[in-house]
Amino acid sequence: MATPDATPDVTTLVKEFFSRLADDVADTLRNVRTSLTTPRAMYWLRLVVIVAGYIMIRPLIELFFAKMFERKLKKEEEARKKEHDSFLAPGHKAKKNANYLRTGGNVEEEDNEEDEATAKASGTSRSGKGTQRQRKTRNKTGDNSEGQQRQLTDQEILELLDWSESDEDEKTQKDR
Repeated sequence: MATPDATPDVTTLVKEFFSRLADDVADTLRNVRTSLTTPRAMYWLRLVVIVAGYIMIRPLIELFFAKMFERKLKKEEEARKKEHDSFLAPGHKAKKNANYLRTGGNVEEEDNEEDEATAKASGTSRSGKGTQRQRKTRNKTGDNSEGQQRQLTDQEILELLDWSESDEDEKTQKDR
């Protein structure tokens, strides 16, 4: 071998790596061939017992896991049914309010005096019942200003859609 101070050559390292790899592969093949060709009764008997035991016990293992899964599924179904039945029971209150569901869970309680003053000045009520009453009275009287939109006449639509060349010329001159 080389002196300790000398650095090993790359070709030497590659040759050593492949020679070790070839020796390992040859040893593995020799061991496999020896184990298959030499009749050892205990080895084969042990192998047969393990395979037969697995074949016999496998259905029991599958049955065990199937029952475990069914038990878990039944418990979940009972919990779901109990929750559903309690939801339909009279006097049941919702766990989450409607605003929580509408905003995706980003509801913050607001105690802002400025909002209350704005609500009083605009004539709107912060309570849900007052708003519902207002909507009912509007619907009865036919005054539904929120849902109505102004209908455009044909002339107004044509004016909105009119793209005259003079307008385009004016825009290009302004851009320059």
